[in-house]
Amino acid sequence: MTRAEELVEALELRSEDGGCRLLLPLAVAAGSLPIRVGAVPGELAAAFEAGSGADRFYASEGTVSVAQADATLLRGTVEARDANPPGLARLSATFEVRRSQP
Repeated sequence: MTRAEELVEALELRSEDGGCRLLLPLAVAAGSLPIRVGAVPGELAAAFEAGSGADRFYASEGTVSVAQADATLLRGTVEARDANPPGLARLSATFEVRRSQP
């Protein structure tokens, strides 16, 4: 994922092609976050979805590992899976996003 957008109460990361989308807490810090379907703003959890063409998968479990989260860079990995039929897919992604300076 290479793009970031600050929403009102969350940080949305997405790939250039729009195939992957990761929602993180706005005040994300280095460390691990659990993935939950429908994670809500303010919750210390992430939501992740990925797809290609007509296939779309929503991660129901997994972990986001944030290696760096500072004023200049947000970097880490996502390892998850869509455990709900008909999904049953393994999902993974990396992200390295430069944060904009105010």
